[in-house]
Amino acid sequence: MLAAFISAISKAFEVLFDKFIVGEKNMTGLILLKIQMLFIALFMVIPTIVWGLILPIFFTPQYLLLFVALVIISLSNNLLYFTALSKKSVCEVEPIALISTPMTIFLAMAIFPSERNLFVVIIAIIATVALLLSRLEKKHLDFDKYSWMLMAHNLLVAFEAIVVKDLLLATNAVSLYGIRTAAIAIVLFLFFRKIKVNKLSKLEYAQNFINGGVTSVEFVARYIAIGMIGIVNSALIFLLGPILILIFSRIFLKEKITLKRGIGDAIIIICIGALVIFG
Repeated sequence: MLAAFISAISKAFEVLFDKFIVGEKNMTGLILLKIQMLFIALFMVIPTIVWGLILPIFFTPQYLLLFVALVIISLSNNLLYFTALSKKSVCEVEPIALISTPMTIFLAMAIFPSERNLFVVIIAIIATVALLLSRLEKKHLDFDKYSWMLMAHNLLVAFEAIVVKDLLLATNAVSLYGIRTAAIAIVLFLFFRKIKVNKLSKLEYAQNFINGGVTSVEFVARYIAIGMIGIVNSALIFLLGPILILIFSRIFLKEKITLKRGIGDAIIIICIGALVIFG
């Protein structure tokens, strides 16, 4: 479970970086994605070489097709997310993106019998409802095309978790995330060469490299968690991310914590505690 907690913590820091970096830049979603994937791919080179492991079975048609599917799904969901993020604020994007959690949980239960644990399902439903009720506001339900992009992103995130679980039978988390990110970066720079990346300052290079590192830790830990404790258990612990985002936003950005969010977060913490103790 440690990997899931690390992923949740890293997710909180990643969103803070988004608020600092993305919020100040006027870029299209494709440019944002190219920058992010470039720095993540660079950051993952050494970890993939040192700690990566790919079994011979990975190169069979079944797993190669699964990997191609992973690249297509990941590229699509990232493009949808960053396009929405380039048009909406992080505060508008994150509450809608949270819907990916229940989508992931129910899809995993539908496909994998091993993910069907009644106790965990009940805990997950309670925590998810608490999260959505504490975060979603009336303005978030007024959907525009970018909101629908986020909903499509959420569905693809759920499918990505399914494909990742299968691929982890043929490779480890470090290799899978490293080659997945490298493949997406290559596709972006080969097929979208005309989309120019804005010139970055030295500070922005440093910010994006650090953000790439944080994102890498988040997703490698996420993949490890999926392989070790399953998709549903991992998704439930990942719900700590929004709570940490709220706490860090209060500390670093001086954002207010409302009573509704406080109650919702308390329920989520209780649910995760029950999972750790009894699950």
